[in-house]
Amino acid sequence: MNLKRNLPPKDVAQSGAGRDASPSARSRRPLFDLPPVQGSQQATFMRLTTGFSTRTEHPDELDLQAVFEVLESVYEPRRRYWRELDPNTVLEAIHCHAPNLRAAQERFEIGSHTEFVWRIEEGMFMLQSLERCAELLLDAPSDSRPHSMTDTYQWLHAELLRRGEFFPLSSLESGGRSAIAHIHRMVASLGSSPAVPPECVPKRGRRGQRRQRIS
Repeated sequence: MNLKRNLPPKDVAQSGAGRDASPSARSRRPLFDLPPVQGSQQATFMRLTTGFSTRTEHPDELDLQAVFEVLESVYEPRRRYWRELDPNTVLEAIHCHAPNLRAAQERFEIGSHTEFVWRIEEGMFMLQSLERCAELLLDAPSDSRPHSMTDTYQWLHAELLRRGEFFPLSSLESGGRSAIAHIHRMVASLGSSPAVPPECVPKRGRRGQRRQRIS
């Protein structure tokens, strides 16, 4: 991670102008030029860059498997985690760790980097949808909560259809048994976290367009 320190010009430092200037006249730039990541996500950003650096010997070899392994390693078992994680934070962390990754991928196959980014966004959307499903299960009365994979799928399918939450529904249908297994793991890890308002559901963005964050 290359952080450029913002130091005053040599002539200014030697003249002492920086010491004599009033606070309003001094430069208010940060000490380091950080990537354009929201302040609330800087900690996750740093954990992601650290995780990427431990997964590959050479940054240009970063692949989708490594990206999602790192995402799982930084996961915090609390409600709304995946929906609050901005995909831009992940992409900026990748760029910071591997600034030449795009050129390396495009040399191998034109358009491969675009596909790489799209697969990351799709994977994160799937995690958001499965998180929503897990929260629905947690909020269901204990006596009516399904447990087997088949019962869980049928219950979630009917519940999402009843609520009109079609994007999580499509993720559930496309994920099948592996999606249900992941949902069960999320339920086990989320435990007794606070309930989530039903309107906070994932919304799919158009391909090539940054998705709107879920409030």
